Amino acid sequence: WAASTCAIVGASDLTEVGGDSYSLSTYSYMVSGYPPCSGEPFAGQPTAAFCTAFMVGEDLVATAGHCVTEDDLPYIRFLFGFDMQDAATPVLSFSANQVYTGIEVVHHGGTGDFDHAVVRVDRAIVAPGAAILPLRRTGAVGLSENIGVIGHPSGLPKKIAFGATT
Repeated sequence: WAASTCAIVGASDLTEVGGDSYSLSTYSYMVSGYPPCSGEPFAGQPTAAFCTAFMVGEDLVATAGHCVTEDDLPYIRFLFGFDMQDAATPVLSFSANQVYTGIEVVHHGGTGDFDHAVVRVDRAIVAPGAAILPLRRTGAVGLSENIGVIGHPSGLPKKIAFGATT
């Protein structure tokens, strides 16, 4: 599931290096415009993402509706693999098969309780390990059901947290 999750980054933060690889520019981790307090988890890690998306079709990703509109597509990229190699080393180099451009907002659900967007990217997604994630189409998450989260909180490299219950 983690390999099917991508960071949404500014296109200007990716620099093409050679014909099929990219370098990602990052920023210092900030909390409400301030550097994090000493001891803050992930304080030394860089940020680059402004939202998270995940693969829902051969050439489709889903994200929150407030993250992307049709007008944003030329200026953003969907980047698979923005991770930490270890506690101190971010992944900042990417192959072309990890970088995708949105070409169409297939559906936009606005904001509020149904805040979502589905975006078609420029080609079939073949990022390493990426697969179409299953979607719940009926019902709801029940009380005491196990849940997890995969994403890029505060723009950080991918974080994975499982084990909570509703």
